[in-house]
Amino acid sequence: MCLQGQTVSGSLSGTVVDPSGNVVPAVGVKLSSERTGEERSATTNETGDFVFPALQPGTDTVTVEVAGFRPLKKTGNVLSAAERLSVGNLALTVGSVTESITIAAQAVTVQTSSTEHSALIGARQLEQISIRGRDVVSMLRILPGVSQTVDTEFLGGSFGTQSPNIQGTRSNWNSLQVDGVTGNDLGSPGTFSSPINMDAIGEVKVLMNNYQAEYGRNGGSSINVLTKSGSREYHGTAYWFKRHESWNANNFFNNRTGVPLPIYRYSTLGATVGGPVNLGKLMPGSKDKVFFFYSFEKSWVKNPQAVRQVTVPSALERTGDYSQTVDVNNRPILIRDPLSNSRWSYLLNDETAEDGLELELEGERQSGAGVCESRPRGDEAAEEVVAEVVEDEAAGVGLDGSEEDAGGGEVEGVEPAMEHCELLREAFEVPHLPTVRLKKVRGNRAR
Repeated sequence: MCLQGQTVSGSLSGTVVDPSGNVVPAVGVKLSSERTGEERSATTNETGDFVFPALQPGTDTVTVEVAGFRPLKKTGNVLSAAERLSVGNLALTVGSVTESITIAAQAVTVQTSSTEHSALIGARQLEQISIRGRDVVSMLRILPGVSQTVDTEFLGGSFGTQSPNIQGTRSNWNSLQVDGVTGNDLGSPGTFSSPINMDAIGEVKVLMNNYQAEYGRNGGSSINVLTKSGSREYHGTAYWFKRHESWNANNFFNNRTGVPLPIYRYSTLGATVGGPVNLGKLMPGSKDKVFFFYSFEKSWVKNPQAVRQVTVPSALERTGDYSQTVDVNNRPILIRDPLSNSRWSYLLNDETAEDGLELELEGERQSGAGVCESRPRGDEAAEEVVAEVVEDEAAGVGLDGSEEDAGGGEVEGVEPAMEHCELLREAFEVPHLPTVRLKKVRGNRAR
């Protein structure tokens, strides 16, 4: 299996000169890590320059010793990921070997050995700046030139963390690494799918533009996340972060409608520990060579979807009756069939009809099909005249006063039904009302 990765190591360089500013060749220079005590040695070349390549990020001390000059020690040289750090000219002073000069490096240095535009989020910022979701990608917004529109609620989000826009480039163009290993999602390059909890991160180095070719891969910025490692001393942390709805304020619309605070609960528990590994006789001196670091974090989330107000069909509407459907101003809402432009349901009290007959449209409202019936009110003898709308004009008679039913027989008392079917024509508001079959039923209601 082949893993594509990029280096996160840096280099440290400088020049050794004498009191008059002349370069001093063939001088031994030592480099030691203030965190682990690891030491390296180098010798200046004919121009007095020295270089320590492939260094892990951290704080280093440079020591120069040469006969006839006082030993020179420069401490506090902070090297970040993918950085080419120059300590400048190290000027020796004439004196005995028993005397020494110690120089403390300044916190802010000018980049002179490379031309990249970069930014750094150090360990102190990671510890002291609060981020709601405890996701390091969300913290990138504190850097100049970074636009982050999505704030992650918890580590990793649902399907990873959305990469920000840096220096005006697209988020899909960014390259994200964790200790040099690619962290971009393979299916969505703009998503960081390798979440690391904040207490396990040592620093974040962002190469924005004009960086070296070795860091090229995508057209945007290169984001390098470096995890912590052990040191010669034991260190550890324990933490518990909690968010609860009782500490939040309700929004305006919930207060207006009397809806209580929605559930909003996030709990994050974790711990880290690191230090030397003492293998005793199995490996003498291992505590100065072997180190470990362990990090654990677990989150509990309970944040259901917020309360939403929706409109659902009433009992009548579920049966296809929209006669009682009204808007917020209590005005009837007319529901129409998109195929025939007819109303799906309609109720009309015909105050002018003879004998106080009531007109009601029933049945399926597809393509104008339905039933128009008129029946007497009160306790009068049940008498019903039914006009059934059909699509086939050949199936019955039209509204021209004909008194033949679909079967060709005579129909008595057609006029009242015809009057109500004229109202039916207006109710449906269709230019070409289908023909109407008429039948009259006396006695108990039956069909």
